[in-house]
Amino acid sequence: MEHLALSLHRFLWFLDQAVHVGGLGILYFLIPLAFLILTMMGSFPRDRPTRRRLRDLLWIPVIWIAVGLWGAWFWYDAQSPDAARNPEWVRYPVDAALPIILVLDLYLIWRSAGARRFTAAYMLINLYFTLSISFLAGMAVTGNWL
Repeated sequence: MEHLALSLHRFLWFLDQAVHVGGLGILYFLIPLAFLILTMMGSFPRDRPTRRRLRDLLWIPVIWIAVGLWGAWFWYDAQSPDAARNPEWVRYPVDAALPIILVLDLYLIWRSAGARRFTAAYMLINLYFTLSISFLAGMAVTGNWL
């Protein structure tokens, strides 16, 4: 139970780092986010069949959340005397997240006729989180921090 609580704490730290753009400041995150949210609000489809197709977008954040939880669970602390290095396979999900999200982004944007601007803005937000969380999780599972 203690490892689970520590992993959730680490995941929240990943999110904090993503929102603060690695220490540059929250404005570097909030300004583009506000622009993308305004784009999403202005391009939300009015017709019901198009909105129904947007349900597929709801599971996209699961990718970066899963990678963040994975990195938090397998966090390697080189300073800890009893820490064992992670096996190489622990990196595979972290490394796979970005190519998977890029392919899914392109496919779902192409598939969402009538809501492409909305989908593209939504996907850019999730692409940012996938990129930042994967970067942090990759450092966490290897113990090689920049």
